[in-house]
Amino acid sequence: LLEAIDLLIIASDGLLAREAVARIEVIEALLRFPQRMELGEGWFVNVADGPARPPAEQPWDVLHRWARALGAGDVAAQALAHRGSGASPLVHPQLGLGRVLVACGDAAWREADGRDSRPVLPAETWLPEVQLLVARERGGESSGLALAVKGGHNDEAHNHLDVGSYLIALDGSPVLIDLGQPTYTALTFTERRYEIWTMTSSWHNLPEIRGEQQGVGERFRAVEVVAEPGEPDADTARTPEPRTALGLELREAYPVAAGVLSWRRTASLDREARTARISDVWELAPRAEHEEGRAVVLHHVIAGDPLEHAPGLLRVRALSGAVAELRWDPGLGAGVLARQQIHDPLLEASWGRAVHRLSLDGAAHGSADLTVRADRDRRWR
Repeated sequence: LLEAIDLLIIASDGLLAREAVARIEVIEALLRFPQRMELGEGWFVNVADGPARPPAEQPWDVLHRWARALGAGDVAAQALAHRGSGASPLVHPQLGLGRVLVACGDAAWREADGRDSRPVLPAETWLPEVQLLVARERGGESSGLALAVKGGHNDEAHNHLDVGSYLIALDGSPVLIDLGQPTYTALTFTERRYEIWTMTSSWHNLPEIRGEQQGVGERFRAVEVVAEPGEPDADTARTPEPRTALGLELREAYPVAAGVLSWRRTASLDREARTARISDVWELAPRAEHEEGRAVVLHHVIAGDPLEHAPGLLRVRALSGAVAELRWDPGLGAGVLARQQIHDPLLEASWGRAVHRLSLDGAAHGSADLTVRADRDRRWR
């Protein structure tokens, strides 16, 4: 979109002013979106078919040019941080001749030096239109914990069955993850889309209820969504509140056969305690006596290497090298930790050759808390 407007500005011989366009609300939101979603070290918050680690070769000069028009120094700094030092290319040739010529013709971009630039990451962002919350332990940097959680519905563009799912990153690297986009196949955009394992709710950080996954379609959605603090915000200059949270009711995300009377999920980041917590409280309708099987299975999709696994505990070395400690009620047992081999090149580029899924069983009426923190113990170094 921004590149298309650039062409209109050139074609209009300046009649269309970039500075005026940049102050349109939707354009400013577009400029700030990469900054709001960045986790650090090339990782980004991803949902649906979004990649967790997009290619580094992006036209960052476009973001820099529009940030200058907006007067947004923090956005310009993000673009420069991704360009790197003065020895780095102004633009990557594989982006195409047109983009190369535009970048080389931008004097401010040519003369800028990104050696001292760092991405300025907001402490928290709430996007109510898509019901997406992102919160960081410390605004302005990628170290520590970051939490992202989404509501929405199951008929969004490039949709996965992911209403109420979340990701938790440590030092910029996702630990509890959204797998993201696999390589497209003949099934991807057909009625058989949700046969692809990465698009099912059981391969997101979500419950499987009486053997049922989430339903397909707009009516399968989150309701009673409450964000704390509840206002869109990308101002890293202010000190964030000690706690940021998103509460969602997930009963309408599942088909009637699941018998969900209520499933209340609250995902929160506590900056003082330096923990991220996922709290679930649920109630299912009584089931017929002849019905068999587990009432609830809580799935958690994990990147990195498991180091220690016991009832109520899982330690994982994240892809960043940091160690995350996951804790839950030991009464739920150790759960099942399954390794999933990855053969898809797009997924492997983000996650390596395998991911893991931790599955915990629950009763028809109950609650469960999962708490994540950094384990900085020297023994894991």
